[in-house]
Amino acid sequence: MDLELDEQQLALQATVRRVLAEQAPISPYVRGVVGPGRRSVAGGTDSRSGSEAGSGWRPDAPWASLAALGALGVVAPDEAGGLAMGMVEAVIVAEEMGRALYPGPWLASALAAVRTLAAAGARADVLAAVASGDTPAAAGLAFPLSASAPSEVTSTDQNGRHALHGHARHVLGATQAQLLVIPALLNGTTAVFTVRTGDDGVEVVTEAGVDRTLPLGHVRLTGAP
Repeated sequence: MDLELDEQQLALQATVRRVLAEQAPISPYVRGVVGPGRRSVAGGTDSRSGSEAGSGWRPDAPWASLAALGALGVVAPDEAGGLAMGMVEAVIVAEEMGRALYPGPWLASALAAVRTLAAAGARADVLAAVASGDTPAAAGLAFPLSASAPSEVTSTDQNGRHALHGHARHVLGATQAQLLVIPALLNGTTAVFTVRTGDDGVEVVTEAGVDRTLPLGHVRLTGAP
């Protein structure tokens, strides 16, 4: 078993570390995001609730730089413009995010949402939008996630289209997302749907959490398309 990082992995580690050190230092960047009187990483203040809380991450310099070097698509498949790397590379990036206390939605979007969309067979253009950073996403995953697991979200037919009803709680990155990836019960089995945070019937409310760099949201769906 090879426990040493290869040259490509070391280069990824060094590049992510450099970008975060230069463009997202703990002071003033992280402290400005999560400190007293802070702005929300999604823009505005984090006292917002409802649809305002899900207005989406505003690509700032570090987010755009991480996208440019491929760190947002590290586990995304080739056909979606990703790097098609594995979990070792994802852990390398995750370690650097933790080292820098980076408050952006990398874990929610680049890992949880991308892997869920890929496993569910999402269209390449949907995956590409998330992996590129253009459409930050969050996955409302229930545990355990299986066809027989109870779900707080169900899908109904509304004029020939799916409509989601219910709750997804403690969704990592929901307040920073433009796209929500939601498992829901459909005819007795679990299916995966995407909804836009700005659409009617979608409400995202900020939840209190211990780690301010990893924001949580309560998603309420009332006929969301």
